[in-house]
Amino acid sequence: MFGLHRILARPIAMVLAVVLLAVVILRPVGSIGWPPDDWLFVMCDVGQGDGLVLRAGDTAAVVVDTGPDPAAMDRCLRDLGVEYIPVLVLSHFHADHVGGLAGVLENRKVGEIEVTPYFSPPAEYDRVADLAAHHGIALRTVTYRERREVGSLRWTNLWPARVPALPPDGRSGAPSTGEGSPENNASITLMAEASGLRILLTGDLEPESQRAILATGVDLRADVLKVPHHGSAQQDPAFIAATGARLAVISAGRDNDYGHPAPRTLELLSHQSTRTVTTSTTGALSITNSGDRLSITTNQQAISR
Repeated sequence: MFGLHRILARPIAMVLAVVLLAVVILRPVGSIGWPPDDWLFVMCDVGQGDGLVLRAGDTAAVVVDTGPDPAAMDRCLRDLGVEYIPVLVLSHFHADHVGGLAGVLENRKVGEIEVTPYFSPPAEYDRVADLAAHHGIALRTVTYRERREVGSLRWTNLWPARVPALPPDGRSGAPSTGEGSPENNASITLMAEASGLRILLTGDLEPESQRAILATGVDLRADVLKVPHHGSAQQDPAFIAATGARLAVISAGRDNDYGHPAPRTLELLSHQSTRTVTTSTTGALSITNSGDRLSITTNQQAISR
């Protein structure tokens, strides 16, 4: 009561106290403790698309895809304190994976941009190439089974081993954005390892390429699976099973027109005893791995597994 009496006796102090109380009450709960200090992998909330961040240092990260919206991707990277991106990977050239590129390049140093060897759709490829040239950043085509390392982060490119031939002029033909498109099937797929955590990133792979990767005999075992193509219904059960993932993460927009994630895919993951989280319900999510205890922090809650 003594403290309240002193505030009421001073009008300016009372106004400041009311403002402070309003800020505390109105501050979104999700901003408290976000991101956790020991985050290893973050799936940004970019709507219907992919924007993924792998920690490579205190202010450094490898980014895989940029979502469709520059502002959303820039905001996510600012929240994470990312100032330097030694490698930016663009899994394929659909707009929901490369449309936010300008937001990544703004006010950050980017070492190089790695891209799929399937340069289609041509309009998006040209836009990416122009942006990269404007910022003086080299575009580099990935190679199959190539291994990379940045700080304590390591990854291996598992796909594409081969890509379909472009038309002779490299330009003709309408862009394909549907299920089974060649662009999706040429998605860069990589296995990342960070602090003992294995994370399989799969772009928009369709069953055709999922089966082709399986046929190579590569070890797909992972702690975390980024479910291909935003959790679409087009998944190969054997591919999902081969990962043995404890956690599946899906990046999809709220109330999107594609029905992502598909109920049949969620059911498939459930049958594999894989816990699944999706940005369409949680917003951005981060993953940590302390003492082999996989923890997820979202804008609403923290989950351990």
